[in-house]
Amino acid sequence: MIEIAWRGGANYLADLSLASINSGGLPTLTALSHVTRNNLADLLAYLTIAVVLLILTPSFRHLLFTGFCGATGILLIEQNFQIVGILTLGAGAAVMTESVFRAELHSQYGKARLALPLLLAFLLLPGAVGNAGSLLIHSYYAVGSRGKPIPLPAFSEIRLVQMWSAGQYEYFEDYNRTLVDAAAALSQIRTGDERVAVLDFVNPFSAGLGLTPPVGDSVWYHWGRTLGPDYHPAAEEMFAEVDFILDPKWPIEIWTGNGLRDLYAHYIARHYEMVRETADWRIYRRRAS
Repeated sequence: MIEIAWRGGANYLADLSLASINSGGLPTLTALSHVTRNNLADLLAYLTIAVVLLILTPSFRHLLFTGFCGATGILLIEQNFQIVGILTLGAGAAVMTESVFRAELHSQYGKARLALPLLLAFLLLPGAVGNAGSLLIHSYYAVGSRGKPIPLPAFSEIRLVQMWSAGQYEYFEDYNRTLVDAAAALSQIRTGDERVAVLDFVNPFSAGLGLTPPVGDSVWYHWGRTLGPDYHPAAEEMFAEVDFILDPKWPIEIWTGNGLRDLYAHYIARHYEMVRETADWRIYRRRAS
């Protein structure tokens, strides 16, 4: 039903294909060494469980399973900005532990078998505790309506709160200020159902202000992931229905903002003219045909 209604699977594969064009490829030895160093304890625990499994219940199927969980987890985290926590290790270790306990083993292997739950707990408990804590903290903030609402009407129930990530609150507080600036400018220059695009990581205004999104726009642009200097949407396709282009002076993701500006500068210069400049934005309107 999800696939029929939203084409989630097809879109996921299309996103993977796009990312593979811009930044895909097998990891280098340097990248693998970074992954190993950052996740050494988890990898050692996983390998210990895998060795016990293969010694006590040797089979090609088990060997294939342990290798698959380890390899795919490493490939996933290497293509991610997350650097700690290989998700497949805990899941794979749980299956391996269950396989050992279900096997009919000689009593002399009892001690080795009992060590597996401890290793499994080492892999699963930190993530479980962290996620439970995160859920409780977010629930506490949500129930108390704490924090500052995102300053766009449709996002007013989303709130920015002060937590422990150094610099993040101030960074997004500044970003929210730019949203107020852009929303005010758009309210003064829009005269109808004009459509808006943003030269940044995301376009918050179509959803946040309830505007009709232009065909060809994306829910997100990420330099080196969804677009790059060699592979990117054609300007004629991307801006086909765009009436206003917002160019942020302080983009939320500077590499993406600068990349989009450089890629489409000539097209924008030919087809748009700047109609408003604020402290945070340059706003371009499509020229009359």
